[in-house]
Amino acid sequence: MEKLSIVVPCYNEEAGLHQLFSQMRQLAKSLHGKYAVEAVFVDDGSTDRTFSMLSEFKRQFSNPKKYTSVVICRHPTNKNLGAALKTAFKHVTGGLVATVDADCSYSLLEIPKLLQLLDKGTDIAIASPYHPEGRSNIKPAYRLFLSKAISKIYAILTRSSIYTFTAIFRVYRRKVIENVHPKSDGFLAVTELLVLAMKKGYRVKELPATLTLRKYGRSKMKLLSTIMGHFLFVAKLLFGLAR
Repeated sequence: MEKLSIVVPCYNEEAGLHQLFSQMRQLAKSLHGKYAVEAVFVDDGSTDRTFSMLSEFKRQFSNPKKYTSVVICRHPTNKNLGAALKTAFKHVTGGLVATVDADCSYSLLEIPKLLQLLDKGTDIAIASPYHPEGRSNIKPAYRLFLSKAISKIYAILTRSSIYTFTAIFRVYRRKVIENVHPKSDGFLAVTELLVLAMKKGYRVKELPATLTLRKYGRSKMKLLSTIMGHFLFVAKLLFGLAR
């Protein structure tokens, strides 16, 4: 049975973890008999009850008979999203690796649709709220405009028809994360991973998706530093320095 590792970076997500755990259980039930499910959490220096709640979920969710397991990694201090992904990737054991938001901005129950896109010629399946058939509820409006504009720039630079380059909600074949290494420890790492994978020839398919506003907690992204990171990465791409 093929194993799916689901990577979930967590930083002070206590308020919304019950929603995440509920969706994780529903997903595992829907995939039972088709995929073994491994949840890989990274507690990225949380100061609330995130770690204790993850530990309790591990006790409840792990069940060899149901092919479910949990791995918890912990950063003593907050290192940001990219660093959390890098830590998680060192611990995944599945042949397929999904990356998701802890706040369920994208429903985990959409993962089976991403898995269906991974045919023999596809290495990465991505959720795409900026696809013409997708939808995004990002607020305020200028953040949505900036995100769409950045994705359009990457589409031009990669000469692709991909609409969304900034969404974490994806499924990769494990060979991708083994061979592609983003430099950023911040939110830029999500984009770097996709762009660098495409430059290496890995093939991508897009799933129109809905991005919803988080119901619990607050976004951890620092907008200005993230925008500056994108500008620097774009410059590296233009001058052939991004590898």
